[in-house]
Amino acid sequence: MGCTPSKEAVDLLILLGQCQLPHETHKGVPRKYQQYNLNAQNLRRALGYAAQYLHSKNQNVLIITVGGAVNTLLLQSRTTTHDVDFFSQELSGRQLETVREAGRYATERSSAPLGEDWLNNATQRMPGAVENIPQLVPAAQRQNDVVFKAPGLTALAAPWDYAFVKKFGRISQGTGREYDPADAVSYLHEYIRRHGGRPVHVKAIRECGKIYRANTPDLVLEMVDKEYLKLYRHHGITFEFDGRVNKSAGPSNSQARRAATRQRK
Repeated sequence: MGCTPSKEAVDLLILLGQCQLPHETHKGVPRKYQQYNLNAQNLRRALGYAAQYLHSKNQNVLIITVGGAVNTLLLQSRTTTHDVDFFSQELSGRQLETVREAGRYATERSSAPLGEDWLNNATQRMPGAVENIPQLVPAAQRQNDVVFKAPGLTALAAPWDYAFVKKFGRISQGTGREYDPADAVSYLHEYIRRHGGRPVHVKAIRECGKIYRANTPDLVLEMVDKEYLKLYRHHGITFEFDGRVNKSAGPSNSQARRAATRQRK
């Protein structure tokens, strides 16, 4: 399960200018979509309807999901989300339209209100995603964390390094939501437990940020590491280089080793 953001995490989001992402505009006027809180049961049924429609059209679509759908369906670190945001590869214009039709089909049949844009690929047009989709989709397939699967539709979680670094970027840009620090901790943990259980070095995170065009300032990384430490009792990010160690509460590995050495002496 995920963690509830601490007061310090919420305060940082306020300091950075927390606000909601802007709505899509039409002729300069914000276009607002009605959004609903969708729980895991709502989402599975909706995706099931979408899969039925795609299967009836002889389609077998693979989508890579990010954000709340991953948290709600796979990680169970959130109880609800507003939508299923995805990117994909090698879908023709006609196939994408069929996916949209599948979303509308689900909306018409769902007993719970879904909203017009509940199944969308807005993230596919975002900087850091659009130019990396040829690498991100195979990486998600190798990772193979299944969010949803039925004849006609498979949804996999986006690569965890992409997921956590984009959360860092959103927080740093002042467009973060209250749940973003907890999401970042969850994604970071999924990455760590698949890579030997070791904290991720800050240099690796910054390199990842360059690839995916996400800011990774120390202020945000230290805040997320502090939240990680509270939940898992060890650091998720290591800042150890050039004599510097983690600033967040709790000893780093090297600090613990030095303390043990002093005690033996």
